[in-house]
Order: sequence, then structure tokens, then C-alpha cells
Amino acid sequence: MLDRQHLPVERTAELLGDVLAAPVSAGWLCNLQAEAAGKLAPFLAEIKGRLAAEPVICADETGTRVGNAKQWVHTVATGLLTPLVVHPKRKVEAMRDIGIFEHYTGTIVHDGLAAYDTYSTAGHAQRKAFNLATRIRNNQDQVLRLLGDTRIPFTNDDAERSLRMVKIHDKISGTFQSAEGAARFAAVRSYLQTADAHGHNLLDACRQLFTTGPWIPPPAVIT
Repeated sequence: MLDRQHLPVERTAELLGDVLAAPVSAGWLCNLQAEAAGKLAPFLAEIKGRLAAEPVICADETGTRVGNAKQWVHTVATGLLTPLVVHPKRKVEAMRDIGIFEHYTGTIVHDGLAAYDTYSTAGHAQRKAFNLATRIRNNQDQVLRLLGDTRIPFTNDDAERSLRMVKIHDKISGTFQSAEGAARFAAVRSYLQTADAHGHNLLDACRQLFTTGPWIPPPAVIT
């Protein structure tokens, strides 16, 4: 889950070497990440399809550096499903390429970024406290939507938590060296964060990924 040429890769290789009592190279770790990400296409397609059918989703985005350029990591999350997508754009073009919003008819919980409002088939709920008075004045129906639908969360924490490891990566490792490395990181984090949200053992999830194929979340229980 770490990009090539960063010191944490070397340190991780050293730690694994100590645990396994066998030499582990940084290059091997990077190749392992690439192999893992390549196996996750069915998993990512499955959770995107499920999110498109969810009655409420939380969306957010944060900036990161890929080489010398700023890019954006987007998430669309519930308490149990978390895809991360790296894209050079922040707004409508990125949201279109993510492939969830175009025909979505539920409620999108977001921080008020205007690009979300272009999806008129969806309901919207704003959840960022900054300049709350202005938001209530301009978008009262979105800010107060949770009063009429108890499924809508009071905060956008599901999406914000999903992006936390991206910021930790940036603080520890600095920039991603390549778009491919950033995309691999996002794919593997999507898998691990979703498995963790379901209480699934992460080592078992990794073992299954490299043997029989990716772990897939169980169907939601309708109550």
C-alpha cells in the first residue's frame, strides 16, 4: 500500500523481514501491491453497484500530490462500503467517471460542493458546519433534510473517515510517485477499509484475495 521510492517502503520491508526471518525487498512489496490492486476489479465493481442502489450515501474528496501535480481522492461511502478513487479533477468530470452518481435517486450527503447539485435525480443533504448560517439561508432544505428522513446521518463522518488514511499517507510518505501507484493505493485501501467495516479479519481478506479471489461483502440485511 506504499508507493515506490519512499522510505516507509524500505522500513516496511525491514519489519517484514524481521517477522518472517527472511529478506523482503521494497521492490517485492511494490509488486505485491500492484498484483493486489489488479485482482480487485470485481470487488470495486460490486461495491460501486451496491452504492448506486443505497438510499443514502456520503461523498467527500481531498487533495493529494501525484508527482508534481495536485490530484483528488474521492470517496462515496456508507458505514459498510468504501471505494476510493483518485482523479486529476475535483468536480463534475471526476464524479461522472466514478460511475455512481449519474442515475442515483437516493440522498447524497456532502459538504456543499456545488458540483453535487448537478445530479438532480438525487436528494441532497449538506453537513459541513462552516458558515452554517449561509448554508441554511441558501440551502435550508438540504441542511435540514435529516429531520424528515431518519436514515440521513447528522454528519458526513462516513466519507471523512474513509479519506483519513490518504492524509496519513501524505504526512508520512509525501507525494505519490505515479498515478498508477496512487490508484493502487486507493484500490487496496478500498478493500481493506470495507472489510474492516464488516469486522472481517484483514489477514484473511488478503489471503483470500491472493488465492481464490477478493472477499465480497455479504448482502445488506433489509429490516
